[in-house]
Amino acid sequence: MEFSNIRDMPVISTGGASAVKPYFQEHPTELLVLIDRYRKTTEKYGVEEIPSIFLINPEGVIAACEAGYSEEFIAGIREILLDM
Repeated sequence: MEFSNIRDMPVISTGGASAVKPYFQEHPTELLVLIDRYRKTTEKYGVEEIPSIFLINPEGVIAACEAGYSEEFIAGIREILLDM
């Protein structure tokens, strides 16, 4: 599978919608944001630290990750995703 548009690339959050929605209202994004309510995805990829950012390529392999929150990593996400 290839992503033809950055909007096709999902972001998965472990926070509930009540926590995630206000963040993205303040920080709009073109990305599709999915809620991992039952933590199936975080368990599959072994996410232990929250917050964490894992970029998973179309083949299901972690392409990049950052434990915690990093403005520098956030700023570079678009280029990382477009290189996938």
